[in-house]
Amino acid sequence: MTLRDAPFRARPPKVARVTITIPENALQKIDNYAESHGYSRAGFLTLAAKKVMAEAV
Repeated sequence: MTLRDAPFRARPPKVARVTITIPENALQKIDNYAESHGYSRAGFLTLAAKKVMAEAV
């Protein structure tokens, strides 16, 4: 197999560490929802932000 024949593998997106301030009760609700639906906190917040931005267009 040559490089040209190898299956395409997309690079994972670069990630950035961020610090935000959020009310504790909101964070607890986010964490509870994310955990019960199989998301990480970061994964859930990313998904939620993308959904809000897509709906705003």
